[in-house]
Amino acid sequence: MRHYLATVHTRSHSHKKRFAFLISGGITLSIFMIWSLFTFSSFGNDATLAENAAPIENTGPSPFESLQGGVAASVASLKDQFNAVKGNVKAVNLQSEYERMRTDALNSNSGTSTYGN
Repeated sequence: MRHYLATVHTRSHSHKKRFAFLISGGITLSIFMIWSLFTFSSFGNDATLAENAAPIENTGPSPFESLQGGVAASVASLKDQFNAVKGNVKAVNLQSEYERMRTDALNSNSGTSTYGN
C-alpha cells in the first residue's frame, strides 16, 4: 500500500479520481456504519433500561417507516408527472407541425409564411 501511495501521483487523472472516489466512499460508509451502530442499537442495555424506565407509547412511525413513506410518495409523484408528460406528448400532432414547418421553409424564398408574416 505504501508503494501504491508513493506512486499514485504518476497515474492518470481518471485513475486518481477513481481512487479518491473509492477512499471517500469508504470513509463515508464507515461514518454511516458507526453512526447507525450508536443510533439504532443499545449494546445489550435493553434489560436494564426496561426495568428502570416507564413504558413508552409509540406515537409515530419509526425513522425507516417515515423514510419508506417519503420514498413511496416521491415515486408516486414522479409516476404521475411522467404519465402527464407522456399524455401531453401523445396529444401533439407532430406530422402537421412538420408539414407546416416544411411548407414555411419552402415558401421562405417566395416571401410567404404560414406564421402570419
